[in-house]
Amino acid sequence: MTPNELANVLINIAKKRGTSLDVVIDEDDKEEANSANYLISNTKSLIKDNIYICEFLKKKLDNGEKIRNSSNIFKSEDYIKEAKKILSNQGLPKEINDKIIEIIFRRRHFSEGPGSEKFPTPYGSYRYIYKDGVQELTHVNLIDVMRGTCSIFPEEKRIAKNSYEACLFNFLNDLNNLKYGRESSKITKEQKEDIIENYIKKTGKFSLASLKKYLKCDEDDLQGLRIDKNGKKILSTFDIYSKIVSLLNEYSIIIDTNKIDTIIEILTKTLVIDERINDINNLNYGLNAEVIDKIAKLSRVNGYHSLSKKAMDIIIPEMIDTNKNQMQIINELQLKNQNNNGSTK
Repeated sequence: MTPNELANVLINIAKKRGTSLDVVIDEDDKEEANSANYLISNTKSLIKDNIYICEFLKKKLDNGEKIRNSSNIFKSEDYIKEAKKILSNQGLPKEINDKIIEIIFRRRHFSEGPGSEKFPTPYGSYRYIYKDGVQELTHVNLIDVMRGTCSIFPEEKRIAKNSYEACLFNFLNDLNNLKYGRESSKITKEQKEDIIENYIKKTGKFSLASLKKYLKCDEDDLQGLRIDKNGKKILSTFDIYSKIVSLLNEYSIIIDTNKIDTIIEILTKTLVIDERINDINNLNYGLNAEVIDKIAKLSRVNGYHSLSKKAMDIIIPEMIDTNKNQMQIINELQLKNQNNNGSTK
């Protein structure tokens, strides 16, 4: 190739580059799921036919198929393989080829955001702040910035909304708003403790049907529960905690709820499977590689509650001991953040 031709080819590859992160896919996101399926299918075709991406696309073009749409997605390693093959036939020194590959395929981690230490920006991890009227360069964790702070204790980070503790908080709030039976009875402290110890902690499963069976009453006798958009009564669930407990039970592994919450915190911070596996491994909880791999691939683990663990550690015992809901306790203990209205939605 002429230098111009080679440059055009390499620029085209640089515009694509492919995907390099193996991330958990949200099956409810059709576009995301379709892209993942195309990637798997395309990768299998490259391996099966022992061809490069350009040959794969040429075949589609010859068949009258589109080559500029979302179905033509490939892994970075396959683009690297193709670029190396092209460069190997250009008579360039190895160090030049290696440098070209490095330039084309280098990429920063998404958590770094834009900018750098030399070129700070208000939107990146390196940014200027004003302290006592003096401008200072600082480095922040963008994931923690997006995470937000507690509605009650603004110096505390919000807790993962799928954590056992956050789900227990929501669950107890539901129970304390509940009245059941002809006499509009309130659920007792002993009943709550029994449900937590013998149902929630063991399996993470306690549905509306479970509640009706436990209280020996019909759904019409349950008053005060939240209502969904379809007019049906709902009870807070422990979906992710339940899935993790189920996976641990497969291997006869028992760890406490605090450790499971630490794992859920990791799953919430990143969708990158390798990062999840590495961080869970570093916890040294004695989990085998197989169960860690399965946990790391759990989907729909995202988002944070409006409160922190510190706030929940104060409110949850009160919700167990009394029939007061979260807002009643927040008001009685004067926990409202003076900077807002104390809402925990």
